[in-house]
Amino acid sequence: MHIIIYAIMGIAILSHASRVAAQQIRDFFPLSEGNYWIYSGKVKWTESVGGIRETPITWKMQVTRRLKNGTYEVALIKGHPKDLCWYEPGQRPTDYLIVWKAQNYYLIYIDKDLDRLIGDESYLSGRADFDSLFLVDPLKQGLEFGMEIDDKRSDHMYRWLVNNEEMTRLPKVRGIDEQKAMKKYTLAYRTNPDHQIVDFVPSVGITRFIYVHHGTVSEVDVRLIEFGKGTPVEKSKKSCREHPMLSGSCFKIRGRMSLSNGTPSVRIWPVGTNRILGVSEGRFYLEDYANVPGELVRQLSWETAMYADFTVCPFNDDEPGVMRLICVESAENISIRKWK
Repeated sequence: MHIIIYAIMGIAILSHASRVAAQQIRDFFPLSEGNYWIYSGKVKWTESVGGIRETPITWKMQVTRRLKNGTYEVALIKGHPKDLCWYEPGQRPTDYLIVWKAQNYYLIYIDKDLDRLIGDESYLSGRADFDSLFLVDPLKQGLEFGMEIDDKRSDHMYRWLVNNEEMTRLPKVRGIDEQKAMKKYTLAYRTNPDHQIVDFVPSVGITRFIYVHHGTVSEVDVRLIEFGKGTPVEKSKKSCREHPMLSGSCFKIRGRMSLSNGTPSVRIWPVGTNRILGVSEGRFYLEDYANVPGELVRQLSWETAMYADFTVCPFNDDEPGVMRLICVESAENISIRKWK
């Protein structure tokens, strides 16, 4: 009897430890949908006519989507400070993925391959390599990472090096308690042609980004001035019914919405059928349109599903044996139930 009790206690302790560890991983770099970071500083660049130019700049990075691809957690980012390297007037924010697995974080530039990055785990795994690795948890002064396995260099170049760690406060950053003491890590990546320096504060993110090219002048030095949590991204989006890529009229169904470990990650089973509708995340994703209202997705979990009367709009025709891709306009008569 005692053995059984101790075993149950051990399982409970391990379960609690796993939940704590998972929470720590999620909070290390707070990448919830809608979170944003605003930076201010200056950029320098070289013009073909006119020589070296310099201007003050304010730049915003924001998590526009969160999803999973197999064993990877994925955050779609718009406006990483790396956009400012090789700055030109009129520079626009571009899209990146930050993906993480086993406490390793990778920054991946999206090159017309978003569908494969979020829908094909083997393809994503090929992009999540030493070259895109930019952060590990935990950090420690002197730690090196992001180099090839057989790299024997001893000069700390062509890899990330944690140069320093120290306690700090962020009194000039809106959204952060100015009295709170936090650990700050300074990371550097040095090559012959250029170098990057990044200050990182766990539970906040990147608080400073520096880039310097050693030849033709291109320099960036920006510091975090505001950090916000929330979901402001969707508020300005147009509804599903207005999406320009719809293939037909919207219609109503009684269905069960749930999360799925794959793409699409949100799916609806029309009650009484053997069909599945998938909320499009790749091919029919447009930044200015909401393919599913965020307030619906936030009510889901891996243990619960939503039964409701959904108004959905199709992106393709209904074909036997093929998941039909849709967007969701609204839901009524909602009931959240335990599932699985």
